[in-house]
Amino acid sequence: MPPSTPLDPRAAASEPASAGRATACGGSLRDPRLAALLDLLLDESPQVVAVVQSELATMGRAPLRALRRACADSDPRKRARARATLLALRREQVLRRLVRRAARPDASLEGSLFLLSRYAYPDLDARPYKRAMLAMAAQVRERARHKRDPLEAALQLAVYLAGELGYSGDRDDYHQPDNVVLHRTIERRRGMPLSLCALYTCVAERADLRATCVPLPGHVMLRLHEGARSVLIDPFDGGRSRTRRECEEHLARHGLAPEPTWFVDAPAELLLQRHTMNLARSYQGRGLEREARELYRAVRSMSLLRERRRCASPAEGTRDRRTEPDRKSPFTA
Repeated sequence: MPPSTPLDPRAAASEPASAGRATACGGSLRDPRLAALLDLLLDESPQVVAVVQSELATMGRAPLRALRRACADSDPRKRARARATLLALRREQVLRRLVRRAARPDASLEGSLFLLSRYAYPDLDARPYKRAMLAMAAQVRERARHKRDPLEAALQLAVYLAGELGYSGDRDDYHQPDNVVLHRTIERRRGMPLSLCALYTCVAERADLRATCVPLPGHVMLRLHEGARSVLIDPFDGGRSRTRRECEEHLARHGLAPEPTWFVDAPAELLLQRHTMNLARSYQGRGLEREARELYRAVRSMSLLRERRRCASPAEGTRDRRTEPDRKSPFTA
């Protein structure tokens, strides 16, 4: 929540106001509370503006029309405040939806990640990226059908994405936000281990292959399944195959004693939580403290909901604890 302020917009909003009152943000409003809040957006105090934006976020879609009109106002100050407030409201809505999705074990990871992308890119249209992944899957299926060994056929996912399209990790600017969000990973063909693994799983599903994420601290891996057999691959390192021993050596190099639970496939809600944490750290590293705080708050809400579900369902809670990453690990995913 924004810092407290001696000026309470809720008290200001309770003052009498005539129907159809003209506001500082432009247009006329019938709701006196909304009118008063929009007037307060022009206050000189950043703390007051932050509280007003928080209040507007609780009002759903009601303020959006007036704010959109204000974005075209002749006063540049009004335009700037209205645009900043619209962005804040849209991001707040994204985070609320993300937290709700994290409470649903059946929510798709793909849908959640495109929603997270809209935090960074509010005007995102996900449809072109979904079509791109569909086209990738068609190419993977075409290459896989020529392989006699089913596991070798599954490995065509890495052959195509890494070998032919060149998807790999961004080693030059690892912590930038574009390495976290899915649609920019698709565009740039670069990303963090977790975002690349997410792309692989989305394409695999469209290609009728089974792929899951293995939540090693600091370096998520991908597991390709074919019947009783499976293979670990590293999308960050050009889709190379990895043995269990190599993964354990990677952990040891970072001072972590390998735990068997880290090799259990991660559920979608845990992966979403880690994606959100990665984006928060990325923003924090760039000095975007407000965005980082909002994302960290969403991560805490996700953790709380998962904990409540554990208490409600002991069997599921046991499974979740097995897939929980090491909280002491300083590494992103």
